[in-house]
Amino acid sequence: MNLPNKITVFRLIITVIYFIILAFLDVSLKNEVENTLILDISTGIFIIACITDLLDGYLARKLNMQTTFGRMIDPFADKILIGGSFIYFVHFAQLQKFLVPWMVIIIIGREFLVTAMRSYAESKGISFGSKMWGKHKMVLQSVTVIVILLYLGHSDSVRVAERWIDIGLKALIWLTLVSTVLSAIIYAGDFAKIFRKIDK
Repeated sequence: MNLPNKITVFRLIITVIYFIILAFLDVSLKNEVENTLILDISTGIFIIACITDLLDGYLARKLNMQTTFGRMIDPFADKILIGGSFIYFVHFAQLQKFLVPWMVIIIIGREFLVTAMRSYAESKGISFGSKMWGKHKMVLQSVTVIVILLYLGHSDSVRVAERWIDIGLKALIWLTLVSTVLSAIIYAGDFAKIFRKIDK
C-alpha cells in the first residue's frame, strides 16, 4: 500500500473516531460545557480529516501513485465523513430552520449516483476520477460541516450577532446544495458520453 492510500485509510479511521465522539453529544444541547468540548474536539478531528483528503490526492498526483484502490476508497471515505455528518445534523432541533431532511437526501443521493456511475465506468476499465466541480462541492460541504459544528458549540456565546449568523449559515447550506446538484449534473453528462462510447 503506497503512502497516499495509507493516508486515506487513516482518514477512514479518524472518521470512525469522529462519529464515536459525536455519539456522546447530547442532541438537546442542554449540557453546554460538555457539549461545547465534544463539538470542539469533533471539529478538530474533522479538520484533520479534511487536510488528509487534500494531502492524499496531492501526493498521489505528485508522486504518480494514483491507483484503482485510491480512486475507489478516497471518495468512499469522503462520503462517510460528509454524508454521515449531515445525517447526524438532522437530529438537532437548532438546525431545523436551516437543514431539512430533503436537503440531506439530495446530498446523499448525489453520492450514490456518482458512486454507481464510477463503479460502472471502472468495471469497463475506464477511469472516472474526481472532477473540478466535485472538488469544489467537497470543499463547500466541508466548510459547511465545520461551520455547523461551530454553530452548535458556540451560537449561545455570540447571540449579539445571531441574526447575521443565521442568515450566513442558511446561505452557506443553500450554496452547498446548489453546488452538490450542479456537480451531479456535470458528472452525469460525462458519464453519458462514456456510456455512449461503451454502447457502440
